[in-house]
Parts: sequence; C-alpha cells; structure tokens
Amino acid sequence: MATIVDNLRELVSPALVSVVSRQTAESEPAVSKGLNAAVMAIASTVAGRADDLGFMNNLSDLAIRTAAGPHPLEAISTFASSPTGIDTTSPIGGWLSSLFGHNLSEVTDRIARYAGIGRSSATSLFSIAAPLVLGYIGRLVRSDKLSVVGLADLLRSQRAQLASSMPTGFRMPEVFGAPYEKVRTTGARTGWSVPLMALLAAFCVGGLIWWGRQRPVEVARMDVIEPLSTPVGLHANAGFEVLGGGGGVTSSGLRTHLGVDKSVGTWHVQPDLALGVTFAYGALGVEDARALDGTVSIGYRDWGPEAQLGLRWVDGGIVDTRVFASFSYLRVDLDSRLMLDAVEGVGGNRGMRATIGATWADRVFRDRGENSGIDWLLLFAPQQVEAGWLRSAGSDRYGITLSWGF
Repeated sequence: MATIVDNLRELVSPALVSVVSRQTAESEPAVSKGLNAAVMAIASTVAGRADDLGFMNNLSDLAIRTAAGPHPLEAISTFASSPTGIDTTSPIGGWLSSLFGHNLSEVTDRIARYAGIGRSSATSLFSIAAPLVLGYIGRLVRSDKLSVVGLADLLRSQRAQLASSMPTGFRMPEVFGAPYEKVRTTGARTGWSVPLMALLAAFCVGGLIWWGRQRPVEVARMDVIEPLSTPVGLHANAGFEVLGGGGGVTSSGLRTHLGVDKSVGTWHVQPDLALGVTFAYGALGVEDARALDGTVSIGYRDWGPEAQLGLRWVDGGIVDTRVFASFSYLRVDLDSRLMLDAVEGVGGNRGMRATIGATWADRVFRDRGENSGIDWLLLFAPQQVEAGWLRSAGSDRYGITLSWGF
C-alpha cells in the first residue's frame, strides 16, 4: 500500500513538470527537483503543526476547498506567470505565509539554490506545490471521512516519515528544519555550553573562596565555647543539576542560587530561614521518534523565588554548615521552536521545585591545615548537594544538584 510520502511524490507528474518547465523556461530536471523539494517542505512543516488545532481547522477548510477547485495543472499559468512572488493576499498565499512566517522568503531561496533555478521560478514552484499538497489533503479528508482531530492524528503519525523524506542536499531553515536536524544542532550547542558555564562559575566561586582564605590571621584559632547569635548571612552557589523521570523525559544543566538567611537563638544548632532566588539553564531530553537517535533535545530556562527552612551549626566562622528543605515557584521558558514544531508532552510556563540538601562550605573557609594540597582539593569538591523533585515543562523529574559556593 502506498504511503503518504509516496502519494505526495506522485503529485509531481511528468505532465506537470513539462508544463511548468515551459512556463518558467527552466529545465525539466531542475523543475522536478524544485517541485519535489517544495512539496516535501510544505508537507513536513504541516505535519509539524499537527498539535495546533487552530491551524488544523484552517488547514482542513482550505484543503477541502482546494480539492473541490480546478487542478493546479489547469490553473498553472496563473501561478507561474506572476513576477512579483507569492501573493500573500490570496487564500493559498496567505496560508503559506502563516505556515512559514518571515522564513517564507528564505525557504524559497533555498529551493532556488537546491534546484539551480532563478528565484522567480522557485516562487512559482512554491505557488504550485501548495495547492498540490492542499488538494491531496482535501481528497484524503473526504475519502477517509477525517475529522479535524483525525487529520491531526494522521499527520502526527507521519511526522518522522515526512521529515526523513526531504530530498538529499536540501535543508530547511533551522527554525523549520526537520526535528532530527534541529535536535542535533541545538542539542550539541546546549550539551557543551551548559557544562562550560557551570565550570566557569565553579572556578569563579572557588577563586573567591581561595582569595578569602589568604587573608592573614592574627589570632590563634580556639574552640567556641559559647556560640554567638548570628546576623543575616549571604549564600550563593552554582553547579550541575541532573534529573530524570517517567515518560522518558530527562534534563540537565546549570543551576544557581542566591539569597540571604537568618538563624534564631544562641545555641550551637539553630533554626534557620533563608529567602532568595534560583535560576537554571539547560536542556530537556525527550523521547521522540522523529529524531535519528530517538531523543529530542529542547533548551529551557527557569527562574523564581526560593525559600529554605533548616538547621544551622554555628561556630563563629564566615559561613556555617546547614541542612535544609527548599521550595521554589518557577517561571519556565522553553525553546521557541515548540511554537512551530510541538513535541508531545512538553509545554507549560510554570513549575515547582522541592529539595532537601546540605552545605558544608564552612569546612573550606575554616580549615587551615598545613596540608595546602588538601585545601586545594576542598575547593574543587562540591560544597552543597541537593536531592529533589522538579515539576516543569509538562513532566515530573527527580535527581540531584551538586553546587560550589557558600
């Protein structure tokens, strides 16, 4: 049985190619290459919008009307003779503009370069390919009696095949490219940038700690017999966060914290309350059949207020050892690619984070043993660890955060 991809390729018939070749004064092989690229670019992008029901409603209506109209071969002179480009005031031209947005011109240029034809000829091919695809979808809706939801489900199931059917040598602009192309580019950037940023932050924090430790000490260290009440203190750290959960969703990236804390009482161990903010930058890994390796990488950021409640071991140092439980309410910002190429199960702009953790940066500041090598090793060991839960971007994930700071 012929697949949707097979049926779409059959739309570019020898008769159609011959007529378009005469109208555009381009060779038949070049016209065939350009039309095939235009048809698959439109179909693949349409399938990427299958989760947008508003778009699917408009698509279904326009496709049914197009299927009931004349075949593009009969109206081909209208399309091919326009020297001014795609008429975005017409129903089909407006639909193409809504499908590709400001990248419509870039896609047209890429088809021209791929097929080796002029830009005006590529514009004509695009104007012919759109009703070809719409007419096919309209006939499919009528023959299979598809509802809007049924059409969306069908296109969603064909995303991977349509994405992989793009002609060899033809590439869409990055924002519209097939998911497996975007993933490998965007994922690679995120995979390296996040660890580098975290490593840089760790070195900066470590450098500040080392600088603070070099101040001369004019008094001998002595045990604190009666702990003092502590003023409001500052805490700041940055590190790696790695999370996983059900549904095949994982995340990793850089997370930072900045806040102030205040303990109560004059005991050695005091209740402690901290308020501050947290910020994360990283990537989600989501199982998706469209990707070559089966996983889509999506950039994300989150930030928001954070509260911590715990215990503080007071010994009169610059910072103190603490154990705590924390809660954050987060604003989530996902990769803007999702506006055009939705990934199932990923979405939302709000989140929550809850953890239990401990920080022992006190050891780095307080210990001044004669073994400077051990002191330096302490600078590179994590000074805070958290185990927790994060709900954001449509999934619940669990994992750990290792941080450097105080």
